[in-house]
Amino acid sequence: MNAEVAVMALDCGELPLGGGFLALLRPALNGLEPGGMLAVLSRSTSVREDLSSWCRAERHEYLGFETIAAGIDRHLIARRFLCSTANGQRGSTDGKRRKADCV
Repeated sequence: MNAEVAVMALDCGELPLGGGFLALLRPALNGLEPGGMLAVLSRSTSVREDLSSWCRAERHEYLGFETIAAGIDRHLIARRFLCSTANGQRGSTDGKRRKADCV
């Protein structure tokens, strides 16, 4: 069953972005419906610096972080919307994305 969910939480412990964090993050984001929210707990200070850039590169919306306990940050990410054209391909034929193309 491949049911997509609207909200999910994930604890990545002390993993840095390139040291296993993304291996947990990508499947969690893939399990969310477009626009769904992911709350990620992390004890890695490097994630504070790197996650917003990774989200921007992957076209997810990084909503920021807050420290919820000693050394634990909660990062919030909204999954990107998937865009397609009438012929089923991603993006439009002129290379421009339009709001109407996105779900």
